[in-house]
Amino acid sequence: MAGPVMMEEPVEIMEEEDWFSGSISTGYDTEYYFRGDWLGDKPIWTGIDLAFALPGGFEFAPGLWYINPTETGGQTDELDIYATLSNEIYGIGYGIGYAMYTYPEASISPDNEGSIFLGYTLFDLIDLSAALYYGEVGTANNDYTYGEFGIGTGYDLGLVALSLSYTYGDLLDGGDRSATNASLGDTNHNVTFGVDIPITETATVSAYVAYIVSNGIEDSSEDDTVVGGVSLSVGF
Repeated sequence: MAGPVMMEEPVEIMEEEDWFSGSISTGYDTEYYFRGDWLGDKPIWTGIDLAFALPGGFEFAPGLWYINPTETGGQTDELDIYATLSNEIYGIGYGIGYAMYTYPEASISPDNEGSIFLGYTLFDLIDLSAALYYGEVGTANNDYTYGEFGIGTGYDLGLVALSLSYTYGDLLDGGDRSATNASLGDTNHNVTFGVDIPITETATVSAYVAYIVSNGIEDSSEDDTVVGGVSLSVGF
């Protein structure tokens, strides 16, 4: 996260990398799960994320993400448009976000969602996060509230970087998203092990394996499953 620019004499021109960065990613997953809910098999996805440093240490981060499950059983493709505005105070990251979930191949209205989130790194080793989401399902015209807590750690071995994380999510108000073929699990647990392998100064190959336990899934007969995926990310 970028900090405030301190102006000293002589004044220097800010270089591009000081205020702007981005990445383009593409990947493949064995299954598409979102907050404990199964949304399709064998999806291929692509995304672009940008970050702009703003005065006062704020960061504005917009992005696009497109996913198209190749074996869906009735699901459709999805294009997400999102952005966050974040900052940090006394080592605690905080911010707000907005996301619009659209479905280009389906004749359904988009879903809209706002969020607030916090993050903190404990002992320079353990990452803690918490988020609260409030959204409205466009087709069903009903709202929902979803909470999420995460804890994780990572270790850079030089040639590879390893990570391990746990996420707990809860559909707090018991809202229903079934009109979008995505009925969320009431609660879900996600344990993920990841490996990042830098192949150039700007390109990284990543792989993960996740164990997901969900209560309340309507689109899948299983309440626990193991999924995995691989992706390529290029920064600029």
